[in-house]
Amino acid sequence: MNPTPHHFNFTSEELNNFIKIAGSVAIGVLTLFLLVKTINEVKTYSTIGENPLNSVQNVISVTGKSDMDVKPDVTTFSWSVESDGKTIDEAQSKAATINNKAIEFVKSKGIKEADIKTLGLNTYPKYETSYKGCVVPRSGGAGVSSGSADGAVSSMSVAIPTIMPPCNSESIISGYTTSLSVQVKVRDINKNEKLVSELVGGLGSIGVKASTPSNTIDDIEAYKRVVRNEAIIKARQEAEMLAKALGVKLVKITSFNENGGGGYPYAMDYVSARPMMEKASVAPDLPIGTNKVTLEVTITYQIK
Repeated sequence: MNPTPHHFNFTSEELNNFIKIAGSVAIGVLTLFLLVKTINEVKTYSTIGENPLNSVQNVISVTGKSDMDVKPDVTTFSWSVESDGKTIDEAQSKAATINNKAIEFVKSKGIKEADIKTLGLNTYPKYETSYKGCVVPRSGGAGVSSGSADGAVSSMSVAIPTIMPPCNSESIISGYTTSLSVQVKVRDINKNEKLVSELVGGLGSIGVKASTPSNTIDDIEAYKRVVRNEAIIKARQEAEMLAKALGVKLVKITSFNENGGGGYPYAMDYVSARPMMEKASVAPDLPIGTNKVTLEVTITYQIK
């Protein structure tokens, strides 16, 4: 006897609900699978050079330093002119006359106009203090009686001192002063080391006050590149020796910093030479010396 088969009857609404539940379960399973796979991928990436949060990166830092003595090729100095006059025009005219002579002189020595620059021009008044006369009022005398040995009485007048009132004063313009300053750049001084001395001495004979010359390097960046490369090579050699001693390998550079400069002005003892130039138009020797270009680099390497 065959058993009677069971038949399941579902309404349309029940069938739709079943399909929705089954779909939700399938999506949940797929989401869980993708999440596990992503976690595994992240773990894999962290082992090939990435630096995830809360992880410690093994590094070493080394320093390389290099320097170079360079003979400067540019000298810069300035001069100033001061002239007095009763009027503004007179003061400016006197200053301009002396300054024009100075400019003509430096140009005659081969200085180009582009290397002559005006730094400042200023005219200001000079003051004198004028005091007004003080009026002192006269004071009357008071009679004083005094006795004598024979009993006679005599009288005399005694002056009472008077306190002087303060005198009035005022400042008046007595003239004007014009101050004019110019800067000069002398190039290729290594080809003619006496040129700066001749310029400073000649300006002194004209009556122009020159400042202390300062020597610099025109294209200092070219020398910095050479010094930087040497410093990097030294730092690299230091890193390789350190890694060998530690038994590790250098992986890659994680940071690079440099600190340095050089080519700063070299101050010459112009003050001691000034009395000589004031006495006669004799230019003292002004050796240009050398400037030191220094640069230091710090390199950080990742190691493993």
